[in-house]
Amino acid sequence: MAKLKVLGMMCGLVLLAVAIHAAPGGDRVEAYGNTRFNTQGMDFAAGVTHESLKAAPLQKDTPPGDEWPAHIEFKFPHYYDGKLGTMLKPGSGEPPLLAIYPTADFAKLQWDGELKSLKALLKKRAGGGKILAAAKDLPYLPIPEAAQMMHADAIYLPFKNGTGIRYITHYAQDVAPYTADCFFYTYQGLTNDGKTYVSATFPLYTPLYPKETPANFDYKNFEKQEAAYRAAGIRKLNAADLNKDFMPSIALFDRLIASIQIAPSAKPVGKHPTTTSKR
Repeated sequence: MAKLKVLGMMCGLVLLAVAIHAAPGGDRVEAYGNTRFNTQGMDFAAGVTHESLKAAPLQKDTPPGDEWPAHIEFKFPHYYDGKLGTMLKPGSGEPPLLAIYPTADFAKLQWDGELKSLKALLKKRAGGGKILAAAKDLPYLPIPEAAQMMHADAIYLPFKNGTGIRYITHYAQDVAPYTADCFFYTYQGLTNDGKTYVSATFPLYTPLYPKETPANFDYKNFEKQEAAYRAAGIRKLNAADLNKDFMPSIALFDRLIASIQIAPSAKPVGKHPTTTSKR
């Protein structure tokens, strides 16, 4: 009988421990190095992976984007599972990625321009989204191999120990009409101490635009009207329902970003393998 009581007490303690662990609303916390964030209720974030990358120094005669400081990355291998995978083409655009960069070596990489641009915008955040909307271009890292063709739905968005900007954008190397899969969500942020830069990119699908450009599309005439087309596109995205008109929902990404917490350290910490990877 005494054994049964002891066994019962042990089971109770185990259940209590489980309950305490799951107490924060069933949170699903991803943690690696100096970074943690919550992915509860986000199917696209199932099975998040992470790695630490060595620095890739700036080289002469190499395209932008092939350099970066030592940093950590979170990847989303199941992002294209299910319905989203039938709408977006993996590998055709920017991959879903959350990168955490220490800012100490940005000048060596010629990344300091984007950092200064972000800092300047953050100083004006009391002016709200109109400050971001008026900017010709918004900061983005790592340096892309294309031009920022437009940006929309830009807001200031804080995370646990920092703040930044969120916007929807489209990058391209030439002028072309928008399609349903050409946009992506991005977040560019900075910790309060200025030592760590947060960059997130998530591909989007929107039914607001056709799946593909018609074969007989008049590109010559389009180029003459591109500025008006871009302005109309920005208005359309700004007026869109961020939950219903995009897949995945913008609200889910905003919630993930808001949950990010980065330990007060300029470098990713913890014991983990260091690899060199080319995206």
